[in-house]
Amino acid sequence: MTTESLVDPGRVLPLLGLDPSTCTLDNLVHNPTLTPAIWKVTADGRQFVVKALSSRRAEPRSAWDAHWSSRLHEPGHWSYWAREGLAYTNGVVRAFVPGGIDAPDLLASQQEESLLLLLLEFVEGRPASTWSLGDYAGMAAALGRAQGEFLTGRPIPSHPWLSRRFIREYSCEKPVDWSLLDSDAAWNQPLVRDNFPAELREAAKLLHSCSERLCSLMEALPRTLCHLDFWTPNLIWKPDGRIALLDWAFVGEGAIGEDIGNLVPDAAFDHFVPAAALPDLHETALDGYVRGLAQAGWTGDPRLAEVGMCASAVKYDWLTPWMLASASAQTQLRYGGTEEIDAVFRFRERGLALLQNALNAQRALTLAAELGI
Repeated sequence: MTTESLVDPGRVLPLLGLDPSTCTLDNLVHNPTLTPAIWKVTADGRQFVVKALSSRRAEPRSAWDAHWSSRLHEPGHWSYWAREGLAYTNGVVRAFVPGGIDAPDLLASQQEESLLLLLLEFVEGRPASTWSLGDYAGMAAALGRAQGEFLTGRPIPSHPWLSRRFIREYSCEKPVDWSLLDSDAAWNQPLVRDNFPAELREAAKLLHSCSERLCSLMEALPRTLCHLDFWTPNLIWKPDGRIALLDWAFVGEGAIGEDIGNLVPDAAFDHFVPAAALPDLHETALDGYVRGLAQAGWTGDPRLAEVGMCASAVKYDWLTPWMLASASAQTQLRYGGTEEIDAVFRFRERGLALLQNALNAQRALTLAAELGI
């Protein structure tokens, strides 16, 4: 049976008690390599989200697809296929509630063969793509309060299916051509030459040369529970004042500052904030996060949080050679691969963000030397 037939709505909606003939479906943007299908479902005037998780995949479309698909059955690996369903049924998605961060309600679930279906609340509210800097500050404080509890004695869940060594495996497993970092031809492509900052070439090479040190540094920092896909489309400010955090597929053990260190660069990489705003967003998020940690009772050196935030830059070590390789493509696509984006805009914005990311890595190394870690 193919993945496509497994997630056919006529097949899966009845498993969740929904009549396909009375439902309207809208596809939600997602990474099909990791999640076969996500729909917003409207039925009888109510809205839900149906998320299909499967241990099977269609024929891989790329080397990345093939690699990720090969590890779907490893419970500790970040791409483990059933993790989000387990996080819901075991209550892990409620772990950040003390800080003011919650998850959508699980309304129903159903497993059949290699398919796990989740019927989730459709969350209303203000998506983070519309937030101000002040909103990001409040969110970061909520995250600090939530993760600070695990840094001050609350046990991190020990389920074997939680992801571990996420940042090392996610970054290092990307099948990119690292030789492009040293290729004059790659850097002289018009899109690259005319839009990437001149400083990026050396900064990207330095980041890559320090990748092992940065991964080891992240693993040496204080541990907490991390969402590990903490980015703009997964955050919604609800009318009741709580923040809804979506997509718990990667949740696991991580470092202090790791989630906030993912949020900030990703907001620019995927064009939710201008790359020029990254320094302000970085400072705002860090200040809010440290404030939240203190509110949770954590009394450690705040520079540790900054190290985690900045060393998280290693997660995107692969993105510079990937952009160099994609500069010759006829079209440039937004996240999700369905909408075209202006190539000049994309390379200009990502170039600036990549440089800031590489500079953050250098900052992490400086701070680590000061702290003796």
